Amino acid sequence: MHSRQKTVRRCSLCRQPGHTKQYCLKQSRQASKSKNTTSSVFVSVHREAEPSPHVVDLRPEEKKEDRPAFPFFQEKHTVVPQWAPLDIAALVRKANAVTPVARYNPTPIRIQSKKVRVSFKSRLDNVVLPLRRGLLSGAGSFRNTVEHVGQQCIVIKEMFTARLRLTHVMAVLLILALPFPTVAYYKNLTLTGQQVYESGTQGFFSLQSSTVAALGADLDGAERDLSQALASFATANSILEKEHRVLQSITAALPVVGGQFESRRNILQAGQHIALGNAYLIKGIGEASVTSTPVTDRLTVLKQHIRSTIPQYQAALDTLHHVETRTLPVEFQGSFDELKFLATAVIDDMNDLVDLVDALSVIFGQDEFRRYLIVFQNNRELRATGGFVGSFAVVDVQKGKILNIDVPGGGSYDLQGQLDVFEKPPVPLQLVNGRWEFQDANWWPHFPASAEKLAWFYRHARGSSVDGVIALNASVLERFLSVMGPVANEEHAVILDPESALDTLQYKVEYDFNTASNTPKEIIGDVMGDFLSLVEHADRIDLIKLVVALHEAAREKEVQVYMHDPALEQQIREFGWTGELFETTAPQDYLMVVASNVQGQKTDAKIEQEVEHTVMVEADGTATVKIMVRRSHQGQPGELFYGGPNISYLRLYVPQGAELLDAGGFTYPPEDAFHVPEPWYVEDEDVALYEKEVGIDSKTGTQILESFQKTVFANWMATAPGGTSEAFVVYRLPFRIPIQEVAKSARWFTVGSEQPAETSRYSLVVQKQSGTESRVVSTVIYPDGWQPVWRSNDRTQLTTNGAVTDQVLESDITYGVVMQNKH
Repeated sequence: MHSRQKTVRRCSLCRQPGHTKQYCLKQSRQASKSKNTTSSVFVSVHREAEPSPHVVDLRPEEKKEDRPAFPFFQEKHTVVPQWAPLDIAALVRKANAVTPVARYNPTPIRIQSKKVRVSFKSRLDNVVLPLRRGLLSGAGSFRNTVEHVGQQCIVIKEMFTARLRLTHVMAVLLILALPFPTVAYYKNLTLTGQQVYESGTQGFFSLQSSTVAALGADLDGAERDLSQALASFATANSILEKEHRVLQSITAALPVVGGQFESRRNILQAGQHIALGNAYLIKGIGEASVTSTPVTDRLTVLKQHIRSTIPQYQAALDTLHHVETRTLPVEFQGSFDELKFLATAVIDDMNDLVDLVDALSVIFGQDEFRRYLIVFQNNRELRATGGFVGSFAVVDVQKGKILNIDVPGGGSYDLQGQLDVFEKPPVPLQLVNGRWEFQDANWWPHFPASAEKLAWFYRHARGSSVDGVIALNASVLERFLSVMGPVANEEHAVILDPESALDTLQYKVEYDFNTASNTPKEIIGDVMGDFLSLVEHADRIDLIKLVVALHEAAREKEVQVYMHDPALEQQIREFGWTGELFETTAPQDYLMVVASNVQGQKTDAKIEQEVEHTVMVEADGTATVKIMVRRSHQGQPGELFYGGPNISYLRLYVPQGAELLDAGGFTYPPEDAFHVPEPWYVEDEDVALYEKEVGIDSKTGTQILESFQKTVFANWMATAPGGTSEAFVVYRLPFRIPIQEVAKSARWFTVGSEQPAETSRYSLVVQKQSGTESRVVSTVIYPDGWQPVWRSNDRTQLTTNGAVTDQVLESDITYGVVMQNKH
């Protein structure tokens, strides 16, 4: 039996089973290949049929009637309102802007056919110009003019009324346009300012207390007041920064009140800078008060903190300059101006203090060993630099520590036997000694020259050089005791107080001393040790007071310093401690009266000196000067130390080149009273260098010298106890007082008064001699017709044709006056 086979269906294209031609892959590949080889055809499509140019339209032409356009409804387009901020500052500036108005041009106005707007100014011109022409014409023309003016005034009134209404409307709109919070904040402006000023004022009061406490070395009080000041400033700043920030933004745009907030903000910022500066200062004083640290290290720490303080004070001053004084309450305006002036002075003082600390660090041997010669000058026996050098001390220092103090028991006379040179003294000193020695070396009032001579004599006696010379007048002891209190010395059985210390020491040195050892100045060294011990155990407040007292003493030349190092000497010079004669140039007038007690005992303690200085200025500027020196002896004959006559060699230092015209009242000592130097003594080189003799007045014996770029008139004065002596010199200045003519174009215009045709300026420098307190009366007199218009200080009184100054010479002074002549 044959089995039946199943027929397999195959694809007619590829002859493969399982699919048909419709699904054959071979057909698909051929179709794809055929499609890829077909070229593209571009088809242009037109939306409307285009007419053929060959078709002719034979239909008759129809006329089209114009149909009227019918209106149709359209919704009105409206603008959606938007809120926009109002720029008040721009409105204020626009309101304040002034639009320049063109000046009137008399060109006739052309009448135009169409209606034009006539300005307010044109209407006003229509009133003024016809009225002016009518006044210049006859009566009939004037009547017509008045009628025309009346009509124009009615028009102007209507225009003005309309403008006024418009202004009122704009003002109301401006007020209504202000945001409501602005009005509320503006009402709080006064209250805010009061709160800020109360907190700021409290902060500055606390800051002032902090500064005073810091300078007084009360560090606890300084820190407490500083914290209170910072808290007050923080409160005031919080009011401005947080609670009223919106108020600041709005009012800052207003020119009237915007400056008030900025001024208050600047004041608070300045207070914060000062507070930070005080913090540095307090920390520096605290660290510098640690006694276990060497002095030089403490000075270095103090200097570093002061340098950190200065930028804060400077930032405060810069901020205060941006404060408008007029925006402050009236009761604070004066104090604010004083605050700015005080801040400037404090910054200058701080810079000076840094320089002073640098100088003191070098003086106290920060880098190397230093040796100083300290001379004690008794101003009761006056000499050129302050007093007779009866005793001295040699002090060795290093790293701020005093290594040794040597005070000879015999004083300055201990060097007599050790001196290896034999010099002829200046002629006036030959009244006491034929040989120039250490105790008389301070001969010139220019302290650097005398200090070098003292160091020179010391070197030739001890064979040792020194790095500097410091002169202390006896009056410094009184200042020291007034601060530190009485000092008791059991060994010498004395109690030294400010009132009697000098008398006690003088008696001990002259009469009550150990004659066996012949050491009359031994007490000086012993009490000096007591003084140093007192300083070492003093509290900070007393030390601050002592520094202030020494500063005052240096200002009044009771303390003078000379340093061999030129750089260090320059630093000391800037503080005014070097005791130098000023260098002056024409037309600057100058005067220094120097008295040297030679064989006059201690009588200068009883001398009262008055100097009258009178300048007569001629029409051509030539000036003649008369100086009267009056010395009164308040001692009694026979009084211990003070009962003898005062014999002084008087020198008047005036501008170089002055010509002596007259002199009188001097008393020359007897010739046989002078000591004659040995023939083999040598002439001193410094005497020839510093004092060059120009001549001698044959009438009065007045010596004329050239010294330190000055002309010197020198002679003797003797004053008996209870008596008064007077001496004078008259000389012509070597220059003319400048007189300048004022050009007519530069003269001041004052109706009904004469104009100044000439001006002149006169000024005088008067230097004080160390150890004296002379009264100086200076008068300058110009010819008739001249009158003063300016003075340099309140102590100078203006007169009809000059000026007068009258004051006690506690330190160097300068005064001047400006004169004018009307003719």
